[in-house]
Amino acid sequence: MDNINDVSDLLNQLENTEGTEKIDVLNKLAVSHFNIDVIKAVNFSFQAKTLSEELNDKERLAKSLLLLGKGYYRIPDFLSAIDHLSTSAFIAEEIENIPAQIEALTALGMSLNFAGDFSRALDSQYKALNLCVQTANKSGESECLMQIGLSYLGNKENDMALEFLNKALQIRLKSGTKMELASVLGNLGNIHINLEKHEKALEYFEQCKALFEELGNKVQTGRAYMNMGISYGALGRYEEAVDYVNTGLKAFLLVSDKEPVCKCIYTLGYIFAEQKNYEKAIQYYDEAIIIGEEYKLIHTLEHIYGAKSDAAAKLEDYKTAYEYYIKSHSMVEDRLKKTSDFKTRYLNVAHKVDKLQEESAILSERNAKLKELNDRLTLLNNEKSEFLGIAAHDLKNPLSSISLSASTLKKYLDTLPHEKIISHLERIENTSTKMKNIVTNLINMNIIETGEYKIKKEELNLSALISYIIDDFQHRAVEKNIQIIFNEPKEIKITTDENAIYSILDNLISNAIKYSHPNSSVYLNLEKKDNIIIKIKDNGLGIQESEKDKVFQKFSRISNKPTGGENSTGLGLSIVKKLTELIGGNINFESEYGKGTTFTLELPR
Repeated sequence: MDNINDVSDLLNQLENTEGTEKIDVLNKLAVSHFNIDVIKAVNFSFQAKTLSEELNDKERLAKSLLLLGKGYYRIPDFLSAIDHLSTSAFIAEEIENIPAQIEALTALGMSLNFAGDFSRALDSQYKALNLCVQTANKSGESECLMQIGLSYLGNKENDMALEFLNKALQIRLKSGTKMELASVLGNLGNIHINLEKHEKALEYFEQCKALFEELGNKVQTGRAYMNMGISYGALGRYEEAVDYVNTGLKAFLLVSDKEPVCKCIYTLGYIFAEQKNYEKAIQYYDEAIIIGEEYKLIHTLEHIYGAKSDAAAKLEDYKTAYEYYIKSHSMVEDRLKKTSDFKTRYLNVAHKVDKLQEESAILSERNAKLKELNDRLTLLNNEKSEFLGIAAHDLKNPLSSISLSASTLKKYLDTLPHEKIISHLERIENTSTKMKNIVTNLINMNIIETGEYKIKKEELNLSALISYIIDDFQHRAVEKNIQIIFNEPKEIKITTDENAIYSILDNLISNAIKYSHPNSSVYLNLEKKDNIIIKIKDNGLGIQESEKDKVFQKFSRISNKPTGGENSTGLGLSIVKKLTELIGGNINFESEYGKGTTFTLELPR
């Protein structure tokens, strides 16, 4: 729909139609309102869905669910979008409507990507891509290639993103519309910004800008100018950077959306900060803050507050720097909490996606596979409960560390030396980073289970890492008057996945303290032979012979209990076992009941 008259005509038709014709009008009204009033668009598609269900019209139901999902995506409400799009894709496959299935799978992949579920997003996008190739749908193929590239870009896999976007570009150079070509060129520019190849980024943005100008698309033209300004700034060509961002700003001022206006003004501040003109930078930051606060542009404000804090600190205005650091930090904490809540709620939707994918795979033999499907759904439900338990277990220790540092700062801020304050703040920052990494691994636990987890190996100093973890647990050891004795070799390096080894050691050291008697010692020994050997010995009750085979099982409960009343989910050693095997290591233990337990971790060098 191109204008208000079209919408009015449809509304008039709606009053005089019934049945399937009414569903079609409702769906057209939904499409016409996507760029006018997305809430109304959702309402129209919901009415179409309800009527389609009443008439048992699966063709129109799939269409209504697709539009409903796209509407929720624009709100944005990614959980609802995923819910409706996954159902639409399933129904489209069931009725063998391949074009509808491709459209639903592509939109589903985008929603999953924004929800942070990279693995499922790729599954959906690759399935859509295969259908496009099978049906020689070049337009759909190029869109799928681009969306796969954007998924890799969101996961910071720039090389893979570049590969798929270049494939999309080759198709669109031959047969794409100007809008399709401009879109892929703009995304290629963004990748080259990430790669810090700004000259190449400028080439793509210049082509993208020219196409959007031809199309009269003011918002996308402005975005191209702003991105070119960012690249010019990164190249130290500040006058050109300011000119291009200002041109983008003029384009954005012609539309109602204030977020790109705010981002443009913030970018101008960033450019002046790069030139060390912090007074001018703060002027722009303040202007952007006024817009951001008025229109509640939360994500952008988080960055602006941080930038203003940094600029004020450069001017030695520490009061302002501290004020805006606190504002930025509070927004980060709020975002992380919302992200955590979102991911917990997302589990239910993710399981529905899994369920529908499984159902689509067994459509041809539904009756024979019904029992298998029910068993799988039960397993998925158990895994959801397991996930929540693991999350609580693995996040408790770093949260305790953050809480202790924060409490110390709150109580002794006025008397602590500056270096001690910095030390506590660094510990909070570092531990928060570890928490984020732990959450990322736990959310992708299903990938570990299926062997699809990607190890990211890097060289690290294992001696230093163990010392860091020990330091994190000192307060717990002191509470039980337990001495942690570590032979602490000067430097032993290992090439492995840092997040995995951190989680392994964190669990083992935590358990050693948890199960040791008060007024005793925990011993850690690290040595390098053919492999790297780590031994962790506690002074606890030990494990009974009859219970030793349960130690690495999920949710295992044995008679040995923590000696200080600490909590235990029965998940820690299960995680340790999985992660150790994942990085190519071995773990075993020796225990004599009444005399404690020694865990031996053997890792490849």
